[in-house]
Amino acid sequence: MMDFPKLRWPLDVSTQKIDGIDTLVIRCPQGISPQPLLLTPAAAPIMACFDGKTSKNDILSRFPGLSLESLDGLISLLNKNLFLEDENYLKAEEERRLYFHLHAIRPPLCAGGVYPADEKGLKKTVDKYIKYGRPLKTKQQLVTLVSPHIDYGRGGKTYGYAYNRLIKQKHDLYIVFGTCHAFSTQPFILCNCCYQTPLGMQPNDHEFITALAQAYGEERAFRDEILHATEHSIELQIPFITRLHPETPIVPILVGGFHYAMQSKNPSDPIVRSYIDFTNILTNLLYQKITEGKRICLIAGVDMSHIGKNFGDRQSLTPSFLDCVRQYDSIYLQRYQDTDTRGLEQHIFSYDKI
Repeated sequence: MMDFPKLRWPLDVSTQKIDGIDTLVIRCPQGISPQPLLLTPAAAPIMACFDGKTSKNDILSRFPGLSLESLDGLISLLNKNLFLEDENYLKAEEERRLYFHLHAIRPPLCAGGVYPADEKGLKKTVDKYIKYGRPLKTKQQLVTLVSPHIDYGRGGKTYGYAYNRLIKQKHDLYIVFGTCHAFSTQPFILCNCCYQTPLGMQPNDHEFITALAQAYGEERAFRDEILHATEHSIELQIPFITRLHPETPIVPILVGGFHYAMQSKNPSDPIVRSYIDFTNILTNLLYQKITEGKRICLIAGVDMSHIGKNFGDRQSLTPSFLDCVRQYDSIYLQRYQDTDTRGLEQHIFSYDKI
């Protein structure tokens, strides 16, 4: 293995300025490697050869200035930090996956950073933002709530406008969707653990989760459950939910990318089939609950366009580009409000024309 080093996957690799110095930062989106690894950017082209097929001798021949000692040092450092695909990593991955699946509580990742780590401070923060907006005046049941998942410092008012609408509402169940920022082969990822914050632990509806997982297939439902441990999109909804309705159980669901499915458009494709299967199963389960008189609200912790060169855009954020994105987002929201499924699909496909 050491003679043919192979980087494991997935990894989050980026170049950042740290103390004014360009630094290669390697992180594990699954949290299996707990700490990021900081390297000189010169290591990037060498690591690009770590494909499990290229030998150390071949790598040395490609980089004449690289010594065997330096190469072995880089391999040893990556191995120590569990960034290579070997027995150490595979064992650590399996142990973490199993521990998280069996553990009853998903501890707060953002406490002390995005929001206060103490109960009093978090209550004050949530209450401050909830003052924005206004509660629904109608007695009609709220069935869908869309909220951001950006940090509270920048998006707090928007959280407040959204969750203010839940103040006078009463539901029996919240289905909480969140964007999965780490890559996953699964379009929908369930979680057995209950999300905890300094305000307390929001209960899960384990009966609903079990029924959903069994109908969908437990292996694919929980295959990437570990991603809940490091994902913030659902966690940032929980303090508002817990502050307003601490007794209402939730069903936390991370949602992966739809790019492949939208390109394929083949209903018999296994990946496309998994999207269809899950949505049909969830719809049927929700219908059963509603016919039993249960009041259900779907909460989505999502953002609109992620734009800029950090997200793959080639152009700078000029006023004209921002105005174009704003127009596209407005059309998206209108199609959504009109429940224009076909129009929404066509609009999403047109985004590459911006």
